Amino acid sequence: MTYKLKIDDEAQTIQDVHVPNKEAFKIIKFSVLNNHMEGWKPNKVDIEELLDSYYCPDPEDIKVYEEILG
Repeated sequence: MTYKLKIDDEAQTIQDVHVPNKEAFKIIKFSVLNNHMEGWKPNKVDIEELLDSYYCPDPEDIKVYEEILG
């Protein structure tokens, strides 16, 4: 089976996952495209997890991010 990254800007979907918030769509799309260029092949579940993380960020992830970036 051949992998294909599916992004629909008009429908605001990535791998058939609808991202209702325009700003969230842009952020998640940018992240997906950057990591896809590095070899990541996200599936529907991966996009759903990214969307969930956007709306409900893990406090541990925020702490690590702040430690790295100050």
